[in-house]
Amino acid sequence: MKIQKRTARSALAWVVLLSALYSIIGEILFQTFYYHDKLLNYFEWWVILLSVAYTTPAVMLFRNRFWYFSVFILFFYVVFSIIFLFVFGAMFPITDDNPAGGILGIMIHGINIISFSSGTILGLLINISIHYYMRLNYENNIG
Repeated sequence: MKIQKRTARSALAWVVLLSALYSIIGEILFQTFYYHDKLLNYFEWWVILLSVAYTTPAVMLFRNRFWYFSVFILFFYVVFSIIFLFVFGAMFPITDDNPAGGILGIMIHGINIISFSSGTILGLLINISIHYYMRLNYENNIG
């Protein structure tokens, strides 16, 4: 069975896909916290949970020489957040008499940005650790 090598095009496709997924998660969190505001009291736990969840794609998808493509997730996240803001706003309109919705949106997107940034950094650190462990193990077996 031939193992397919990752190319720059596939790495960029994964970045775009992950950015869209992270934006949708952010919008779902916004809708959830808007209607269930007691959950926002545990936002530290949400950051930790999301960071751990966002670490897995970074470990699995950015092991090769295109690891720096993960930086573009932030750029595409902003683009997809604006798009999904309009889509989810049309599907699930919020009341006009509650001005806290905008502040909540900023908080949720801040939580999401912190979570996927820390998850991506942690994933890249895990990949670096695995790379150097394998390299050290290979050099010790040869020498």
